[in-house]
Amino acid sequence: MSNRKKNNSKINSYNDLDDEYFEKDEYLEEQEERKENKRKSLYKRSNVKIKEISRKSDNDYLN
Repeated sequence: MSNRKKNNSKINSYNDLDDEYFEKDEYLEEQEERKENKRKSLYKRSNVKIKEISRKSDNDYLN
């Protein structure tokens, strides 16, 4: 195999590795985004529950 072909194959293998790392980074970013969205939605739901409970307790005191 000539030196040029060897070098090209090395470069191609490095490019493949770069692609793999890039895909992993994208995947990890998506996972982080999902976690953040889930956390926000859970917070919103819990906040609504707290408001409902506080309204119920306010009504109890009024009666």
